[in-house]
Amino acid sequence: CLKHCITSLTVIIIVCYNHIIFQMCKLVFLCKKIEIWCNRGRLMITLIHTIISYLQFLEVNCGIAVSIHFGADNFYSLPDSAVLELKRFNAHKNPYCILVKRQFHNQCIQTQHEIRSKCCSNTGFCHICHAGVKQYIHPLYHGGNVIGFAAVCGFRPTHPDNHIIDFSAWEHYLSPGEIPDSVYACALSPLDIMVDKLFSDYAIKKSDEYTQILHYLNEY
Repeated sequence: CLKHCITSLTVIIIVCYNHIIFQMCKLVFLCKKIEIWCNRGRLMITLIHTIISYLQFLEVNCGIAVSIHFGADNFYSLPDSAVLELKRFNAHKNPYCILVKRQFHNQCIQTQHEIRSKCCSNTGFCHICHAGVKQYIHPLYHGGNVIGFAAVCGFRPTHPDNHIIDFSAWEHYLSPGEIPDSVYACALSPLDIMVDKLFSDYAIKKSDEYTQILHYLNEY
């Protein structure tokens, strides 16, 4: 009977020991995953800050105010932290544009859709919006597909049309000069590499359910 008890106790100890080892392995694996995700998050934030720093450099040092616009499906495939950081560059800062958007927000959104469609068959180009603002459009690509565009606004066409919302503001805040296409194309080209890397490394692929689960766990 004593021998039987010792044998049973030995089995129990072995089972408990194996269970403890298994749980420790799981904990080590989980810690490793957390470390990988933390490093991945830090790298993403570094890339986001690099993009933002470059946009700020263009505005402060070169006088080029750039806004970036993505399709909703593309934009919200990025982690929430990336969306929050980039959202403040998702609108024109020109006072006339701000005035227009307050009154005609839906038309501004529709114009963005039209510009994205036009990007598919163009490189950089000039566009005059529904409120008479002339802007330079620089398409942004990922995987060979247009995912959005960068825009430099602040110009007005030589001859105004009947769609000017506030003529005095339009004339005061917008420049009558020609848009230097080649200069802007060169200045905005670094965004191509940074934006492509951002979406390549951090955007969630809709078909990848496992990635979406990890994204949810990482965010919450």
